[in-house]
Amino acid sequence: MLADDKSHHPKYNASATVRKEAFDRNRDIAKVFEPIAAALDELTVAELNKKVSADGLAPRVARQWLTDKGFIGAARDRGSRQRRQQ
Repeated sequence: MLADDKSHHPKYNASATVRKEAFDRNRDIAKVFEPIAAALDELTVAELNKKVSADGLAPRVARQWLTDKGFIGAARDRGSRQRRQQ
């Protein structure tokens, strides 16, 4: 990876954007996003962006990363759970 010695590209500081009404209903929502934001360091975001923009992978790389890190369940798992509940 090339060094950005001119600081042309912005730093990646992940943070959640939540509507005030949603936050007011459940202030613990911030606790859910804290570990995700902490895991999204600059190198990780650059790698995810590369997978989409340079490697031509679908934008669902974010979902895969969230699944791989254990933040969400696999989409196929959710679908099978929903079918079992019906």
